Amino acid sequence: MKEPLDLLKVISMGTFGVVVFGIPLLVLASLCAMAVNTAKRPTWCGPVLGGIILGLGFTAALSTDDSPPIPFLMSSALSGAICGWIYWRIAIRPRQTVEPQPS
Repeated sequence: MKEPLDLLKVISMGTFGVVVFGIPLLVLASLCAMAVNTAKRPTWCGPVLGGIILGLGFTAALSTDDSPPIPFLMSSALSGAICGWIYWRIAIRPRQTVEPQPS
């Protein structure tokens, strides 16, 4: 049986991780989304570029070395680009209205 102190350690480490990394990332992502939404006719390029920058920044913040390895940077840029594209697809993309057909 695990000791109750193990659970307390995990909860405190998780809370520390959310405060140090999660909240700043949420603030930066919100600022990036607001910047993209200020454009009059946003295209998919802005959110994808913002996602790449956030992904690279988050990887750089998590790396303990002087510079993170290239595969980590490439995977974080790719995942950020995918997240930016999903954001554009769901939140910003121009909608096509479908008129109901008379029956």
